[in-house]
Amino acid sequence: MPSMSSETAIGAASYDADEFGNDWWLARARDKAHQRAYQAIADAVAEHTTKAKVVIDYACGSGLLLARLAQSLPKTQLIGLDESVGMLDAARAWLGQEVGAEKALQVRLLRTALPDFDLKLPKADAVVFSFPDFRCDLDGKVIKALSKIHPEEWAWSKLASRQIRKQAVQDPDCDDSDDVFDADRLFYERLATRNMRKLVRKGGLLVRVDYALGKRKEWIDAYVGRHDWSLGSWLPDKLTGADRRKARFAEPIKAKYFKSSVIRDVHAQTGSDDCLDGGFIISALKAV
Repeated sequence: MPSMSSETAIGAASYDADEFGNDWWLARARDKAHQRAYQAIADAVAEHTTKAKVVIDYACGSGLLLARLAQSLPKTQLIGLDESVGMLDAARAWLGQEVGAEKALQVRLLRTALPDFDLKLPKADAVVFSFPDFRCDLDGKVIKALSKIHPEEWAWSKLASRQIRKQAVQDPDCDDSDDVFDADRLFYERLATRNMRKLVRKGGLLVRVDYALGKRKEWIDAYVGRHDWSLGSWLPDKLTGADRRKARFAEPIKAKYFKSSVIRDVHAQTGSDDCLDGGFIISALKAV
């Protein structure tokens, strides 16, 4: 399966230079709220993978979670992946500060295109993706290129988008014009989980951490469907037979909501007052 070059994957813009990219994130993400969040994530990973040999931090950013994982899973091989040079440099420095130079050097940090790549890595017992920053709108070329590489996923995401939008139209509390239901966004987010699934052994753990405005039981159906499609655990009704079997690659284990001021990361980027209160949700799934 062909993969995209880093240049194609990030389009015409660079995360290192983006307004809400490297410098912005580093200035925010080391406060007490984010540190507590990353500790909760590390605890969730350790809960399900006490004897893990390999754990991959997908889009590891500045290494905040890796440092917590190194402390929670001292005997586990840790691998951090990111496409930002600045973030990986920051991760190496942060790991040295938090866990010491010797242990920091034992963590593999690799630069690669996201969300589509093909690296020769050992099969992981767990792959974690925290606070994904999906930038589908960089220059319009990203989705077009990815849809040619993964035509089935693109077709399935269009089906999912139509069904989820139908749910949104029927719900008086939902704005069906919201672009979070667009096929390109669903497709792009799902490819990240698909990529994670390639990295983890069958039966291994997939963990994704998303900003959330409240507990999952409070979400409207359209948002539940959107989230679960991107996690590979929900399928549109019209998918049948072999397509249905291929399209499902994760089985939910546990989802836990944490109230946290980290939700204000979203407010800072969007200006939406809806994102002044809330927190994050940790979704644990088994790779099937």
